[in-house]
Amino acid sequence: MEGFPVVREFVVHWGDMDALGHVNNTRHLRWMETVRVDLFQMIELRTAHSQAHGPILANLSVDYHKPIHYPDTVTVGTKVAKLGNSSFKLENVVYDGAGDLCATGECTIVLYDFKNQCSVQLSQELRAAIDEIHLSAAELV
Repeated sequence: MEGFPVVREFVVHWGDMDALGHVNNTRHLRWMETVRVDLFQMIELRTAHSQAHGPILANLSVDYHKPIHYPDTVTVGTKVAKLGNSSFKLENVVYDGAGDLCATGECTIVLYDFKNQCSVQLSQELRAAIDEIHLSAAELV
């Protein structure tokens, strides 16, 4: 998936569907959460030696474009779309097995100091790690 450094496939399970016969909207949020955490691990955002600071989810929005049904597989991707001083915005996409866009989403992640209960600036090391995974994704295209 071009431009998305974190991509993962998920199998749609029968239990993912709601009473209307399509995948429940909350499942999309779970898929997006999983690729978000994958990205956090890639950039070492939350590691054992950084317990004082970590990411918090400031907001989340999803636009649903097409229903997904069982049985199917979906491909979900995430990328950093914008860097701020103490936050960054992620963009997410969800495609079904036929390659159709089913959902898009975005969220804002804030780097947070849990002890002092305030946001903290993104370090140069973190910015470099984000740049690195996006450059690596661009090289795969």
